[in-house]
Amino acid sequence: IPAPGDLLDMDAINYNKIKESGYSYLENQQSLVAFFPGFPYLWKYSGLGIYGICVLNIAMFLTGFLFLCRHFANDRTEIFLFLSLPPVVFMFIPFSGASFFVPSTIVLIGLFKRKTWLVMVGLFLCSVFRSASNIFLPAIIITEMIASNNPSPLKNIFLYTLSMVSGVLLVVWIQFVQTGRWFVFLATQKYWGVGLRMPSLPFHTWGNMDHLDAAALLTGLVISGII
Repeated sequence: IPAPGDLLDMDAINYNKIKESGYSYLENQQSLVAFFPGFPYLWKYSGLGIYGICVLNIAMFLTGFLFLCRHFANDRTEIFLFLSLPPVVFMFIPFSGASFFVPSTIVLIGLFKRKTWLVMVGLFLCSVFRSASNIFLPAIIITEMIASNNPSPLKNIFLYTLSMVSGVLLVVWIQFVQTGRWFVFLATQKYWGVGLRMPSLPFHTWGNMDHLDAAALLTGLVISGII
């Protein structure tokens, strides 16, 4: 079993700081406001320790994964293949992966069942847990526009956009209360090297893991060529 210090590393350190002390903002440098409050607040109000939050993350991931398999994957080979993917490890440690995975699953099931309210709930929660949820909106707009059995795409697009904007505004309000600044997470993102941008050469990655990402890219290309 990993020691608590081994689990409390990288982004988990920042989530733990938010859980313990709330948000702080540092001008012109990396700041905790880059991390959305869904997961650290879930951790805080659950009253769980490091091992406890890991168990909760595992339970949330497995619950979401079972629902996902129930609606989209019945083949045992596919299920074991998905579970064997390396990024699954981030669902088990004190990161926001599992808590973001569950509402993302809700979004997919809602779209599959044409349950507008379910998609709205999922999008709202996604927007509270991670800033990366903003990439869902253009994908959902395209999905709604090309769906052949959709009688009201514009209405759905409006409702889904409203749900995501509401979630982001909740994050903005929480961070404003604690830092005194509006939309402060936008000001700090560039210092974390995140955001939408065109790829540039040479490729680089976070930290000192270029060799791992290069090996993963090469493996993916080889497998793609074989398939």
